[in-house]
Amino acid sequence: MRYLEIEAKIAGMAKNLDRRYIRAFWIAFALVNLAFLFYTVNFMFGDHDWNYVRGASAWNEGAFEGRPLHFVLQAVLFDGQVLPFLNSLFSFAALVLGYILLARYWQVPLTTFNYALFAVFAAVLPYTLVWLYYAKDMLINLSLPLVCVASLLAASAAVSSKRPWLHVPAMALMLFAFASYAAVINFYAVCLLGSAFFAYAAGKPFWTAVREKTLPALDILAALVLYKGMLAFSVLTSSYNTRIISWDYLPQKLLETCSAMFMQFVTPLPFMEYKYKLLLLAFCLLGLAAAVCRGGIKKIPGLLLLALGLLFASKLAFFVADERGQILAELENLAFVPRLDFYGLAGIYAFALACLLRFSSGKFRKAAVAFAVIIAFMSGVRDMYAQKVWKLGFDAEMKAHERIAARLERFPGFDARRKYRLLQIGSFSLRRNYYRRTAGEEISLDLLETSFTPEFMSRIVYNFYYPEDVFYDNAVPGELSKAGQDFVRNRAKPWPSADAVYIDGDIVVIVLTEEGLEKARSLLYF
Repeated sequence: MRYLEIEAKIAGMAKNLDRRYIRAFWIAFALVNLAFLFYTVNFMFGDHDWNYVRGASAWNEGAFEGRPLHFVLQAVLFDGQVLPFLNSLFSFAALVLGYILLARYWQVPLTTFNYALFAVFAAVLPYTLVWLYYAKDMLINLSLPLVCVASLLAASAAVSSKRPWLHVPAMALMLFAFASYAAVINFYAVCLLGSAFFAYAAGKPFWTAVREKTLPALDILAALVLYKGMLAFSVLTSSYNTRIISWDYLPQKLLETCSAMFMQFVTPLPFMEYKYKLLLLAFCLLGLAAAVCRGGIKKIPGLLLLALGLLFASKLAFFVADERGQILAELENLAFVPRLDFYGLAGIYAFALACLLRFSSGKFRKAAVAFAVIIAFMSGVRDMYAQKVWKLGFDAEMKAHERIAARLERFPGFDARRKYRLLQIGSFSLRRNYYRRTAGEEISLDLLETSFTPEFMSRIVYNFYYPEDVFYDNAVPGELSKAGQDFVRNRAKPWPSADAVYIDGDIVVIVLTEEGLEKARSLLYF
């Protein structure tokens, strides 16, 4: 009988759900899927995905890098598999629903148009692209905005409806979010401060608007403490994801973060050129102007203070993380990493739209909505451009590796029935061959620079081409024989040279790039 009661209650809630939410969801879901349709029907996967595409992930596989619950959703829904088509549908459904709930959390006036526009505008921003590159991470990372906003709504309901027990599911969801991807701290901070900003602009006293967010903030803090406790039992202490800033580095990092929180608006990235970033900046200033007009002159100092807090919140993960000594820090400016900005700067752009939808009216509102539609269209165009570039690069890289495998098979002494180690020297991303770079762009490994095939586990790529695994391990230059080392030092040349492939006993050497070759030679000398 109890189960029947619960079922009836859920059915009643669904029946009473405002149809405007449902219509907005389906409109936004259709448009977002249209924007990324080419990706959905053309199965592509990044350099970290190969083992997961070939096999499956265990639910706790992310523990070693500080994400102990990262694969739980994938394990529950798809048995750990990365599945074409379904991966996209579920991910985009979660993303759209998350932004619809965010519109509700920020009290955007409820109309089908408002909520559909808000969800589409936020979801098609090119920052979403970064999680399409990582097929194994797509489902969880595009679902986290939904988890975050749901937890904040539960925390707010615990206060407003005087049901303190709701703090428990709120903290549970927050813990799940942090244990899946800790950079969601940016999104939590943006959502929370954004809510305080709206409350103050709409008429509440400054300290009342801020104080109302105290308990949800404490829930977030408690979840962070629980997350740190979880890490003590599940993660290697040397993982870069667990390192936080030291006290001696704090003043310098504060200055770097304050600079980055402004420069992020004018720093071009692949598929996000300077003029596009300037249009988004103008859109943000327009949203701030609408809020100031609503709040009045007396509230300008408080609104500006909260706005500055929002900007800092968008870079909170960058501020607290100690990126010194990270390998990636040598290749990419970590102040402008798109996978972090997905949880920060993208939220700021969504906040600007929420300001315009809440506080504008008349002709100003019509102009603002038209501006938002234009930006959403421009975002979709850039998404489709990226998908074209990725597809061309993916196919080119796969064909290149097929040619390399064919060359290897013709090499004297190669026997596919034997087991080898593989030394791949260098890695090339052919995506850049199909992309027109603009001036001043920061490097983005995920969006453009990184190959679809992993140099760090290159053997799994070539094993794709054989009925049974030919390569059982990777090798390093120092393990080569004297003859093999002599080849690397004096004769080796990058692909497609005839001297790009060599067999040294049980080690197969494949030379892809000049940069990789120089690095290998330096390792042999030192």
